Amino acid sequence: MIHRSGTSRTPAAPLVAAWRWLVAVAVGLGASLPVQAETTITLDQFGVGNAFRPGGPIAVRVVIESDLDAPVPGLVQWELPNGDGDVALNVATLAIPARGGRATTWLTGWLPSRGDAMALMGEAWTFRVFETDDGVRTREIASARLSPSISNARAVPQRNQLAMVIGPNSAGLSGFMDLPGFAGHPGVNEAISVVSSVIPEDLPDTWSGLLPYDLLVWAANDPRFAPSRIETRTTVENALRRWMRLGGHLVILLPRSGDPWRLERGGTILDDLLEGIEPRRIEAFPLREALPAISDRAELRSADATIDLQYFDPRTLPTGWRPLAGFRLRDRSLDALETDPVSQAVRDLRAALPAPVDGLEPAVIHAIRRDYGHGTIDVVGIDVADRDLQLQQTPSLPASWIFWNPILGRTAFTAAPDTITKLEKEDRLNKNPSTNLLGAGSLVSGAINMSGTASAGLLVGVVLFAVYWVIAGPLGFFILGRMGWRRFAWPAFFLSAVVFAGIAWLSGILVSSQGVPLQHLTTIRHVYNPGDSSGDPTGKLGVGWFSARLPGYRPVPLRIGVEGDDGLLAFFSPPPNGNLQSFPSVSRFEVGTDADGYAVPARNTSAEFTALWRGGLDRSKEVWSSTLKVDQDDPIRVERQPGGGIRMAGSVINATGAVLRDVLVAIVLPRRIAPRSLNDDGVPTEGRDPDTYSTPNTGFLLSPGEWQADANQWRPGETLSLGGLLGGIKPPPPSSGSRSFGGEVTQRFALRDQRSLLNTSLSGLTTRDRSIYLQMLSMYQILPPPELERTPTSIDRGLRVTRLLGRDLDVSHRLSEPTILILAFADGVPSPIPIEIDGEDQGGVGTVLLQWLHPLPIEIDQMVPRRPKWFDQPQPDTPEDG
Repeated sequence: MIHRSGTSRTPAAPLVAAWRWLVAVAVGLGASLPVQAETTITLDQFGVGNAFRPGGPIAVRVVIESDLDAPVPGLVQWELPNGDGDVALNVATLAIPARGGRATTWLTGWLPSRGDAMALMGEAWTFRVFETDDGVRTREIASARLSPSISNARAVPQRNQLAMVIGPNSAGLSGFMDLPGFAGHPGVNEAISVVSSVIPEDLPDTWSGLLPYDLLVWAANDPRFAPSRIETRTTVENALRRWMRLGGHLVILLPRSGDPWRLERGGTILDDLLEGIEPRRIEAFPLREALPAISDRAELRSADATIDLQYFDPRTLPTGWRPLAGFRLRDRSLDALETDPVSQAVRDLRAALPAPVDGLEPAVIHAIRRDYGHGTIDVVGIDVADRDLQLQQTPSLPASWIFWNPILGRTAFTAAPDTITKLEKEDRLNKNPSTNLLGAGSLVSGAINMSGTASAGLLVGVVLFAVYWVIAGPLGFFILGRMGWRRFAWPAFFLSAVVFAGIAWLSGILVSSQGVPLQHLTTIRHVYNPGDSSGDPTGKLGVGWFSARLPGYRPVPLRIGVEGDDGLLAFFSPPPNGNLQSFPSVSRFEVGTDADGYAVPARNTSAEFTALWRGGLDRSKEVWSSTLKVDQDDPIRVERQPGGGIRMAGSVINATGAVLRDVLVAIVLPRRIAPRSLNDDGVPTEGRDPDTYSTPNTGFLLSPGEWQADANQWRPGETLSLGGLLGGIKPPPPSSGSRSFGGEVTQRFALRDQRSLLNTSLSGLTTRDRSIYLQMLSMYQILPPPELERTPTSIDRGLRVTRLLGRDLDVSHRLSEPTILILAFADGVPSPIPIEIDGEDQGGVGTVLLQWLHPLPIEIDQMVPRRPKWFDQPQPDTPEDG
């Protein structure tokens, strides 16, 4: 017997061999194929300066680290839900580099409203990167879910103002900032959240990203903050310019040494706007002499401390520039010996300044201003961001209300932290005054919602269906029975269905054609400036909200403005917490960088939007082809009367084409009053009104002011004479607080009776309430601040006026200069903002608030207040450890 040795083959052996062969082939193919690239996307800044405030525009900067074999054109997409539950695809194009490369880009969007800003810190949104071919997405390269917490972003409450400082510190704005342990800052209506130490490279290349900031302070006293760092980035400069044209406020602090803005040579950013400025520099100027411009106290750590002062001669200012703020030199009788270097510096400066009048000492102009579009540029010759200057007083220089109020148009006295602490320890601090939100979201939603039209259509549908049901059902069956035609019941039912379907169809067409497709609430601003030589085209500023009925169930193109205008369009998210309802279905729509128009989802119903626009009015239209015009035969002017009286003269013509109501004329005259000294409690010593506010309204103190409220109609073409408004009144003495502009505001808005304002917010807004709130938002920063003090036995009292929207309506910083402001309303008129829906112009109907400003001549000897005497009294040096 022959035995054969070997391995027996099981039935599974062929399958195992086949599997091994397939694995080997796969490994071989894998080795021969290129490795799939992995590109990542991370969040670098959530908001410019890495700070954000809910309920408004925002720019975020993302970083893409590539692992591609070759560079490709690409697109970054940020998916951000809106108030209706739909998803906005906010996109930006860029070139994605090859492997190892790194690219950054800004994306802009619109954050929903949130009463608690911190609630957005942990919310994650989807970011995606695509390769594109001729602008069309071809493949997805990377995606990630990112939240603001990743970049350690700063959440700013909706109730706060936002300010940015390109510089090493807050530049003296800290007096307006929130205090730990308090809801805001005691004695201030609105706190400022200051984002400092921002470097120029962190400025966005999109103007809408800067819109959250009302104020941008540039303190280039360190090479890190020099404007030259972005000289080659024209997109950043263009974004800054467009932000200013839409109302942005830029303040340039000239450093104590060097010339980073090259004012004498040019060649840096904004050089055409700064051309011709020639500040005069005085090195080692005694700080004590300049204290009235920056402090409310006279003591210094070092009595002989000096600064490098830059001032401006009003006689040599370039066209378009005007004096803004200054201080007076001390009385000549206080000059010491000829050999005293301090006195010699003052004498030299006195000799170089224009000759004063009325026995006043010469005025040193340390700040000047010019307009650019609807924004302003201020150049200031005292560097309050200089650390050496700041350390000369405790807590620090400058005192925010003294230095910044004339620039920002604020009126609030900002108590020092030690004053707040002292009042709190003595149980005299008014911690919790009542709060009014000026209508919040209901201010807008109540004016633009189209629920009445929708309800009418629904009512028609319900009635039509009820009639159909009666005729096609019991009534029809009864009639057929009486006529003996019951056998025709089904044909009759079918015929009635067809007839009523036709009626419903025709009714729908009729309602759609006759209904209001657009309801709006709009503010239009016109700054009268016939001598503007900035080269910036004349344009009006429009801030509006509207509700539009979007036809069909498809993407509908929606656009504001025309070619050449600046505009931003977004879905309206009413504060404090946005829309409470959303559609169950989710649509996606794309929003580009310049978001003045795009296709929005339509569901044959209305949607609410917000719009910011700057452009020219359509002169072909009957309404809003113009605003107000000065009568050329009776121009506006200020006339001096014997004995120091002041009289307004001139006439204004209603050229809007609309009937105007609630016409309010406010006149701010060119007279500033010196601030009061502080008492031992750290608050001003004079001017308290026990019936209203224990802390006086002593902000920038332009005085006197006059109001004229006219509830009658101002018809098109009619003339309003300003001749009798001031009636030759004599200005109050410098120490008087009577007839101050703030006092007129208090009286106008009945702020003495806080309950009247509180009740309107609780019982719903009437047309009258809405008008008053819009007027208050127009001059928000000069509203009287909440009470700072109370007696230890009294309860918290007073009123804090807070705003959650409408910041673009505020013209307060223009009221820090001599100005005429006219506010007037028009009802049942089309929107002055061009709005195009589905290719057709839609003016709609609604309410327009007209803001018309006419600057008045600057008079240095009236505008710069007298020097307070206590600054020139002998003061002991403050110990260095102070």
